[in-house]
Amino acid sequence: VGAGPTGLVLALTLLKQGISCRIIEKSFSNHVGTRGAGIMAIDQLILCTRYLDLNSSKLRSLEMFKFLGVLPQLQESRGLDMTPIQRYEYPGWQPIAEVAGPLMPKSAPEPSKPFAGIWFVSQAKLESVLRQELLTLGYAIESGKRLTSLTRHEGFIHANICGEDSVPEKVEVSFFIRADGAKGVTRTEIGQTLNIRPYNDNVDYGMLFGNVIVNNLRTDICHSWRAPATEGHPTFHFRPFESKSKKFFVAIEGIRMDVDENDPEPLLISSLFSKYINMPGVTFELPEWISFLRPKIGMVNTLSHDGAFLAGDAAHIVPPNGGQGLNSGIQDAFNLGWKLAQVVKGIPPLALLKTYDEERLPVIQRMVDLVGGLHNKPSRPHQLVMLGINYRWSSIVLDKRSYPQLASNGDLKNLAYTDYPGELLVAGDRAPNAPDLVTGVNHVTSLFDLLSTVRHTVLLFSSAAKSESVSSIQHSVQYSFPDGQQKILMVYPSSPLEYGYDNAVFDRNGFAHTAYKVKKDDNHPTVVIIRPDGIIGAIGFGANDVEEYSSLIFCRLPH
Repeated sequence: VGAGPTGLVLALTLLKQGISCRIIEKSFSNHVGTRGAGIMAIDQLILCTRYLDLNSSKLRSLEMFKFLGVLPQLQESRGLDMTPIQRYEYPGWQPIAEVAGPLMPKSAPEPSKPFAGIWFVSQAKLESVLRQELLTLGYAIESGKRLTSLTRHEGFIHANICGEDSVPEKVEVSFFIRADGAKGVTRTEIGQTLNIRPYNDNVDYGMLFGNVIVNNLRTDICHSWRAPATEGHPTFHFRPFESKSKKFFVAIEGIRMDVDENDPEPLLISSLFSKYINMPGVTFELPEWISFLRPKIGMVNTLSHDGAFLAGDAAHIVPPNGGQGLNSGIQDAFNLGWKLAQVVKGIPPLALLKTYDEERLPVIQRMVDLVGGLHNKPSRPHQLVMLGINYRWSSIVLDKRSYPQLASNGDLKNLAYTDYPGELLVAGDRAPNAPDLVTGVNHVTSLFDLLSTVRHTVLLFSSAAKSESVSSIQHSVQYSFPDGQQKILMVYPSSPLEYGYDNAVFDRNGFAHTAYKVKKDDNHPTVVIIRPDGIIGAIGFGANDVEEYSSLIFCRLPH
């Protein structure tokens, strides 16, 4: 239920696994404009109003879109990169200083982290790309339909769906996922409520956002007016989104007045700007869209109950500061999607679905804590790019390496958003990329191009062409994983032509060995198993480790 980014990503994840599903959406129209435009290299959009992050795709989200096969289409839909910021006197239009660098400077790509900086993609364009991908798979959103009730009987969920004709349709489904946002009404159907609180101490504190064409304002920089905290005036931030059309994303934070949250006055942006700033010559067209909110923050206590699941804003709500909301919803969908597909196929038991709560709830709690501490902060912690998010505590990850550094880190769940000391790589972490891999047909590729969203990828690092231990591991992988649920990649420090394996790759520049902390001259093989959601499920050294991990996922007894 719900055809926003979370629901669409979840649907695509299931469909690409061959699992049919229905996507219902109560609205007839699609989103307009740049809301939710920041996609972090995971990710989501970043804007600033003191400084507000909204609609940006974080780096981790970009990796997930690559796995889903929609990254090229999003590349074509990108807005302007994050631009430098010009700050002004308040009130007035005199620059305070020279143009400063962007709030989050663009970082250089690394072999293990191929995406640098944040992509600005409007939610409207993001949803359009995802809907088009659904159409290529033969599925479409059922618009104008809403869920009216849920009941359970003999292991199935019985749902009543009401369409435009108000005639209820009764359907029987195995699972139900609610991704219809914070204002959706179906959360109570699974006995959950959002435990929310105001974002700050002032319950009247409001934020106004919109897309609007602004005349006579430079489109190569952001414009920021930050009111002194003691005066209680709103802060203004204008970020250019399309230079040719002079379209800006406008964020006004700290509004203390009565505003209709469901239907804010279209001229409110221009009237507030005239009242507090009054910059000569600057005029506004009517906004493409406008939205007002009194920011709140909170989450549910559980994400699932008896075959029903919550994802995205239906499960957690945060203000746009930090750009974590949309991106966290995408990660919810990716984490749940592969597990749900496996269970529907009848491969692992239902117990696998319990790990959705086990893995995602600690991450969401840390996300809520992080964003809750951003109010009035002029900078953003690096954790917000979401590449450090991990599930190291999970009952379905396995690591046979020794990490003395972790002994002093306390509860691993408290570090669910954090890169660990010494750049450790541990089972439960995001799988890093490795470029410059050469296949047996002399084709140069990257690990991200070889990963799959429908099966586990088993990396077998070995410096020996053939050995008893390598053969034993290969046999164990074939035996322990169900048919079609794994792909083995032999990773060698020299040309695969020397070994004669079709599934061999040559790590010619050592990027894979470096990223996965494997020595090129190690005589003992190392096994890294990457889950369909791009998370490292296991790190081990022998056939027994492969079988132990398989038993965690598929409940198969060791050979």
